[in-house]
Amino acid sequence: MNYETIKYEVKDKIGVITLNRADALNALSSKMVRELAALVREIEHDSQVWVVILTGGKTFSAGADIREKDRPPTYLSELNDMFNSFENLPKPVIAVLTGYAVGGGCEFALACDMRVAALDAKIGLPELKISSVPAAGGTFRLPRLIGEVKAKELIFLGNSLNGSEALAIGLVNRAVPAEKVMDEAMQLARTLTERPPLAVRAAKLSIQHSRLVDNQKGIEIVLKMADEVRLSKDNLEGKTAFAEKRKPVWQGK
Repeated sequence: MNYETIKYEVKDKIGVITLNRADALNALSSKMVRELAALVREIEHDSQVWVVILTGGKTFSAGADIREKDRPPTYLSELNDMFNSFENLPKPVIAVLTGYAVGGGCEFALACDMRVAALDAKIGLPELKISSVPAAGGTFRLPRLIGEVKAKELIFLGNSLNGSEALAIGLVNRAVPAEKVMDEAMQLARTLTERPPLAVRAAKLSIQHSRLVDNQKGIEIVLKMADEVRLSKDNLEGKTAFAEKRKPVWQGK
């Protein structure tokens, strides 16, 4: 499928999505939201993609495109659905935060599994400064990630953090100079491709379910997933490679 607002390439089991509206600071137009929703469905069913990187180049995203004319009334619902699709994708997603990652851009990053930030990035939810409210996941994903006390401070005040400050409170996984941020994300992605994809999928989905169910149900879910992984060819390969003292070759089967 050809996309106009995003670019996509796959190399060595890593799918790299690049937001491609640099002239608008990668603001999330309704067309971009729909193209991302279509792409994430494509990635979900592509067995050749084990890890996803989401980047915007010089700037991640300044959030919703407030200058967009004739925005459909379903925009906010579609935006939330798209973020949910990335969060629920059974493959790790790494967001690369450069330049601005604010408003909906920050909320998009929160829906990803890991975040690598440039030291000089600007990350935050400034909506309250214009008498608005983060309405695409920020009010529930941010507290889960960094705790309610700090999340309230960031949302109520609407101030932005740089990469170092975001790292200090656990908002991002890595913070490096801007010129190294993509290399850092790629190295993290390559490491993840060395892990068995079925086990990674099971771990991610188990963590996702843990927020929605009680402990007993969570145990039942993870045991079911663990059984599926235990019966896989990759599990046998892992045990065999360990016994033979060699590097395993994962098939995702």
